[in-house]
Amino acid sequence: MDISVLYIIPNDRIIETVQRVMQRCDVNYPVYYGTMSGALEIAKRMIAQGSRVIVSTGLTALYLRKHLSVPVLELLFTNTEFARAIQEGLAFSDKILIVASTYVNYFVQRSLELFQNPTHSIQAAVLSLDRPFEEQVQEYLDQGDFDVVISSTPGVKQARINGKIGILFDVDEKMVEFSIQTARSLLDFVVHRAENDQLIHAVMNYTQEGLIITDRDGIISQLNASAERIIGTVNEEACGQNADQLLANRHIVDSLTNESGLADPEAHPVVLQRNTIQLDGKSVGILLSIHDMADIRMLERSAKRIHELNGHVATWRLSNIIGKSEAISQARQMARRFSQYNSTVLILGETGTGKELFAQGIHNASPRRNEPFLAINCAALPEQLLESELFGYVKGAFTGARSNGKTGLFEAANGGTIFLDEISEIPPNMQARLLRVIQERQVVRIGDDKVIPVDIRILAASNRDLRTLVQQGAFRADLYYRLSVLELKVPPLSWRREDIPLLAQSLLQNKNKALNTHVTGFAPEALEVLQSLEWPGNIRQLSNFIERLMILSDPPLITGENARALAQNEATKELPVSREGHFPTLEEAESNLIRKALDQTGGSRTAAAQLLGIHPSTLWRKLRDFDTEIPL
Repeated sequence: MDISVLYIIPNDRIIETVQRVMQRCDVNYPVYYGTMSGALEIAKRMIAQGSRVIVSTGLTALYLRKHLSVPVLELLFTNTEFARAIQEGLAFSDKILIVASTYVNYFVQRSLELFQNPTHSIQAAVLSLDRPFEEQVQEYLDQGDFDVVISSTPGVKQARINGKIGILFDVDEKMVEFSIQTARSLLDFVVHRAENDQLIHAVMNYTQEGLIITDRDGIISQLNASAERIIGTVNEEACGQNADQLLANRHIVDSLTNESGLADPEAHPVVLQRNTIQLDGKSVGILLSIHDMADIRMLERSAKRIHELNGHVATWRLSNIIGKSEAISQARQMARRFSQYNSTVLILGETGTGKELFAQGIHNASPRRNEPFLAINCAALPEQLLESELFGYVKGAFTGARSNGKTGLFEAANGGTIFLDEISEIPPNMQARLLRVIQERQVVRIGDDKVIPVDIRILAASNRDLRTLVQQGAFRADLYYRLSVLELKVPPLSWRREDIPLLAQSLLQNKNKALNTHVTGFAPEALEVLQSLEWPGNIRQLSNFIERLMILSDPPLITGENARALAQNEATKELPVSREGHFPTLEEAESNLIRKALDQTGGSRTAAAQLLGIHPSTLWRKLRDFDTEIPL
C-alpha cells in the first residue's frame, strides 16, 4: 500500500465510492473513516509513517488544514450530488436540514434553486470548527422542525438518535478520479519542495550564523541549528511563533540597537540583522541573521592569535605613547580622530620620532583592530624585492620565484591595515602601481593579469618633505595627494623637552631586563643634562644614549656627572676631514662617519646604524644616495 497519499473521509457512503474508484484505477492509497479530532489523530499517526498529502471532505478537511502543516485536499462535490441528495430526502419529507461547511453551502444554495416549491422547508446549516460536530447538529434539530437530515456520517447518526431520517452525501466518481490526479501532482510538488527544503536546511546549517526565516508578519517558518543554540529552542517549538516575541521572551538583545536592554542581568547580547525577502518586487518574508556576541569575541581572539603567530599584529596603542606635552597630546588626539575613518593617512616626522608607533596606535583604535597590521620599510629593500613583497607573484613570474607563487603584503593585509614607512623612497616606476592600489583597491601579482580586490586601510610615513620631492619631480604629485588625504605631524623631541624625563624613565625600565642591569632611575641633575641636549635622532637617539649610560654607570642611579661625561664625549668626537684638507661638507661628513662606523662594526649595517643612533633603513637610504665607494 502506498501511504504517501492518505484519504480520511467522515462519510461511509463516500468511502465506498472512493474505494470503488481506486480499485478501477489500480490505486492503493489508504482510506480511513474519521471526523474532526478523530481524523486529526489518524493523520498525525500516518504522517509520522510517511504520508505527505491528505484528502478529506467538508468540515473535516478544513479542520485538518487548520492543524496540520502537510497539504490537505478537499474532495469536491458538484451541484448534481446535492440535488440528488435533496431529491432523495424529498421522497420522505420536505422538512430537510442540510449540514454543510461554508464552502459546501454555496453548492447547497445552487441546488435549492432547482426546487422552487415555496412549500418546501429546506434549510442549510453552517457549522463551526470550534465546537463538536454532533453538538451543533443537535442544536439545529432542537430549534427547528426537521424530518430529514442530509449530512456526513456523524450528522446522520445524530439525526437517527433523534428519530429523524438520515441521508449521506455521495460524491461523483469523476471527482474522486480528479482528486487522485491532483493528489499525485501535489505529491510530486511536495517531494520536490521537501528536497529543496532539505537543501536550504543544509545550507542554513552550514554556517555558524543563526538564521531565522519568517513570513511577512514575522511568524517563524524555519530556523537553523545555530539559531536554536543561540536562542535556546528547537525548530518544532519555535515555528509558528512571532520572532520578535520569541527573542524578547528569551532575553535576546541586539547589542547594536538596544544598549539599554543590555542592563538586563539575563540579557543575551547578539548582533541582529533583518533582510526582507522579496519575490517579484513584493515582500514575502524576513530573514533574520543572529551573531552571538560570545561567538564574535571568540572569533576575534582566534583571528588575533593567527595574526600574532604570523607577526601581522600591531602591539602599540595610542595610550602607550608617552608624554604630557601639548605637542604630543595634540598628535595623539588627532591620531585618535583619524583612526575612525578609512581615509589614507600620511604620517610626517623626523627620523626616530615614533611614526610607526602612531601607525600601530591608529590601527588598534580603528574598527579594523582585530584584522592584520602589516608594516614594510620602503627604503630597506631593493626595488625588485620591494615589488614582489608588496604585490606578490605567480608561479614562474621570474627566475627564483617560488613554485606556488607568493601572496603580496597588500593581499595579506586584506581587511586590515598596511603601513608603508619611508614612502618617499619608493622607486618612481612603482609609484604608479601604488597609486592604482590606493585608487582602485585592486592589486595584480607580478606575472599575472588577474585583478584581485583588496579591502585595506593605507597608512604611510616619511621623514622627508614630499612637497619638495614633488617639485623636484622625484615623487608623483597625484600619489602625494592620494596619500595626504589626512596628515599627521609627529613632533620632534626638541618640541617636547618636558617629556624627556618620562621617556627616559620608561626607556630605562624597559632596558633593565634586556641588559640585566639594576639601574633604578636618574638623579635630577642627569635629567637636566638630558633636557639640555639636542636630539637630532629624537627618541631613537635618546634610547641609544640611555643604553650607553646604563652600561657605563654604577647602579642604582644615573648621576649628573655620568650624563655630562657621556654628553661631552659625544660632542667632542672629531668631524672627519677630507683628504684635501678642507672642512668637509655635511654630505662628506656623513659619508666619512658612516664609513668609519661600518669599519668599526666589520661591515654590519645594523650594528653601524645602532652605533650612529639612526634606523637601519635610514642608513640604507644614505648609502644608496651617497656618490661614494661605500659598498651597498
